[in-house]
Amino acid sequence: LRQEPARARAGEAQLGVAAWADSTPRAARGMQCHGNATTTNFEGVLARNVEMSDYLQQLQSVETVNELIDEVYNEVVHVEPWMGRGAAGASSAFVLVRRLAQLEPTDKELTAMLQHKDSPYIRAVGFLWLRYCHDPKEWWGWIDGYLDDKEMFAPGQDGREISMGSYVRDVILASHYYGTLLPRVPTLVARNIRSRLNERGMPTDPVNTAMCGGPPEATGVSRRPASVKEMFSYGAGQRGPVAGVGGAASGGGVALGGHGGYSGSGGARNRERERDYRRDDDRYRRDGRHFDSRDRRDDGDDFGRAGRGAAPAR
Repeated sequence: LRQEPARARAGEAQLGVAAWADSTPRAARGMQCHGNATTTNFEGVLARNVEMSDYLQQLQSVETVNELIDEVYNEVVHVEPWMGRGAAGASSAFVLVRRLAQLEPTDKELTAMLQHKDSPYIRAVGFLWLRYCHDPKEWWGWIDGYLDDKEMFAPGQDGREISMGSYVRDVILASHYYGTLLPRVPTLVARNIRSRLNERGMPTDPVNTAMCGGPPEATGVSRRPASVKEMFSYGAGQRGPVAGVGGAASGGGVALGGHGGYSGSGGARNRERERDYRRDDDRYRRDGRHFDSRDRRDDGDDFGRAGRGAAPAR
């Protein structure tokens, strides 16, 4: 065993870094992003805003996970995906998740983040990396010890506090997170996690609706949150929605085309789609039911486009 490093170094000299990586214990190697490493499995609009962020460029000088932890401690005050409050762009937390994925943390480094005592946001950024970047089949081994965590913190900008254990359960179980889509959880993985939670007498569905659920008017109706629906109608040159504003696109995205309005040849189509959405919302409120003929026509195109920008983890 003591000779193993020497053989590894010899292999590295002869065959390159790959030979050294293959002979290094997994726990000592960085964990690569499972799925679409280019987008960190963020949905399309969020991925583009993160990549265009000036903050991400500044973070290229952060070269270790310890330095990134310091950055989270100094900069993160919520873990929503968008800045909000009139500011445009992806939040510092999600830009830092992207940088963490680029740094490829080791098992030991990620564990240090999840157990950090200086700030709950350091832990939350680690759990977000786990949700977006790690192999779902390995989630349970990582989250099992934190499901009863009682540390209280406010993940959103509304200041509403929840326990860290509740946050972890909801992030793992949910398909939406503050108005953005999370990567799809494989059916067998979701079934296994829910079964284990049920054995422990814990909720098997997200309970923090402000973070993971749809708008109040969607109660009893199978529909995705309005802000998510509207998000997919926004592309380059437009602003993403602010979570919790019911789909109103007033901030929360970088105007990639230089302004927050319509741009390019798709402007007329987007204006028509926005008009149709308002018409269907009016019809829904008037009739007390959800009717949207375009859902069948456009959802495939919307999700296909999002999928090309951010392939879900498998």
